[in-house]
Amino acid sequence: MIAAGVIIVIVIIGAFLLFGTGSHTAAPNQTTSQAYNTSSTGSTAVTSVAGQSSKQVPVIMTDPPQVPSGTSALVVAYSSVKVHTTGAQGSGWVNAKGNGTVDLMSITNSSTVIGNANVSQGATIDAAQFYINSAYIVVNGTRYNVTVPGQTVTANVTSSAQANQSSQVIVDMTPTVAAVFNNNATTFVMAPSAKGTLVAASNASLQVGSSVSLSADAQASLQASAPNITITSANISVSGNVTTVTVNVNDNSGSAVTLNNVLVYGQQQTSTSHPLNASGSSGLGVGIGSNLSIGLNASAALKVGEQIQAFQQIALVASGSGSLSQVLGAGSFSNSGVTVSPGSNATLTYSSQLTYDSGLYQTRVVAGSPYRVVVTGNAGASASTEVTAT
Repeated sequence: MIAAGVIIVIVIIGAFLLFGTGSHTAAPNQTTSQAYNTSSTGSTAVTSVAGQSSKQVPVIMTDPPQVPSGTSALVVAYSSVKVHTTGAQGSGWVNAKGNGTVDLMSITNSSTVIGNANVSQGATIDAAQFYINSAYIVVNGTRYNVTVPGQTVTANVTSSAQANQSSQVIVDMTPTVAAVFNNNATTFVMAPSAKGTLVAASNASLQVGSSVSLSADAQASLQASAPNITITSANISVSGNVTTVTVNVNDNSGSAVTLNNVLVYGQQQTSTSHPLNASGSSGLGVGIGSNLSIGLNASAALKVGEQIQAFQQIALVASGSGSLSQVLGAGSFSNSGVTVSPGSNATLTYSSQLTYDSGLYQTRVVAGSPYRVVVTGNAGASASTEVTAT
């Protein structure tokens, strides 16, 4: 299975493509963790078959993201599908004329065409982009709205391979989806990361709505295109109400990698200061304190507390110093992340009480329980390991 994410596949029909490794700099209005660089030396050079002035370029999505436990659907409504070109037809965005909806959880190891663009002979494609109008997620049978910071998803197209007469450029947008608990309610936020590669095409012609299976070679090439990071050590511990997470990450790539998030999946023990019905606590630790808010609904509070436990996800975001903080809303993803030089190591650390909804809910890991720790970064960088809490 491909590393979790949303993939945009750009199929160059009857074309000759050439790649090199490009740099990643911020694009205008780009708020995702991966941007495009139109001045990069390596991108997709598209040359049409003799006698033809333009080529059709389908844009395709596939594969699921990092999501909380119990997720069955993640539906995105998209529009404004584009590819960015330089060269023969000038520098700028080419409209791929696509809009619609797609369930990102339903297209694992396959793909769906979401738009088509006509690219002039001799043009260079160095980025792909689409706009997320809205999104929702279904977790444990309940539908929740998803906020996408920035909403415009843009990704560099980079590779070191040379294509044959029919090739696919795969751009993998790998988002992190985190639950947010505020105002006695649950919502979700999604922050994407992107990467790209070049693989052999399985079809000579694709139309909007077409389904495409990704070959083993395509999946392997996609995985190889992401920055190579490894978790060299990880520790999770609890002392009283304080949870400590420490992760050491090594950059094995030939270029710098920015580490953005640490996700911890596993059992949590949650308590709350909301008024609850003791008979319906379902194992939720209840501490009825003096800081109760007037008008809060007890059953709603209980439901939120149970959701914190059921989703089995602690989402943390990295700052430039390597310190980690909780994802408490869309603004949490504005953190810059920590940049690791090639061959270097970074330590990411969180040590505090985990709280939600302005402190009305408290949670901690459980000593002796197993956890999966995932580190994500720019350009699809990802690594995971298993840890037992102490």
